[in-house]
Amino acid sequence: QSGVRAGERGGDRQLRPMLSGKRFVIWGLCRLSVRVAQAMAAGRAQVTVIRLNGESDALLPLLGAGVRTLDAPAGATGEALRAAGLAEATALLALSESDLSNLQATVTARETAPNIPVILRAFDPLLADQLEQGWNVRRAYSVSALAAPAFIAAACGDTVLETLRMGDGEVPLCRLTVRDGSPLIGLVAAEVKARLGCAVLAR
Repeated sequence: QSGVRAGERGGDRQLRPMLSGKRFVIWGLCRLSVRVAQAMAAGRAQVTVIRLNGESDALLPLLGAGVRTLDAPAGATGEALRAAGLAEATALLALSESDLSNLQATVTARETAPNIPVILRAFDPLLADQLEQGWNVRRAYSVSALAAPAFIAAACGDTVLETLRMGDGEVPLCRLTVRDGSPLIGLVAAEVKARLGCAVLAR
């Protein structure tokens, strides 16, 4: 975890109009769910993180006082989601590190609160694609697909700032340095897009 808390980053102020007063339920306690909960709480959302059986409590102090937590005993998925107030939530984010657990939460949420959209994290890209078809899953993100551009950029000495899901594809937003000898030197934005298929957003 970074030493900078989510509420201290200037960009999080932009989230407040979108998140303020909304309620979110996060399934699973892991580093990703901590980061998401921190950002949502900084945006003045009401956040409940459900810790699953066997997950360590080492990350609990990082959530901050503004995030509610509760435990989900093994086999009590429905009870935990109801206790977290899923029926009144804006969305459920299934972010645990287990595809099976996230799938179980998604299925249970469909039975418990069928109108609540689900954002699901999956390590299996095929599972992620399948769950977006005909379920109440608003987005299913494959960790491997989202991470791949970051590894490629790191290998080239550049940085992936964000990866956006657009339709069936992922669009990485990269920050790169144009070095001596780069084929980008001397090109205008339209030429970069035409030759390399990349759009220049800022310089």
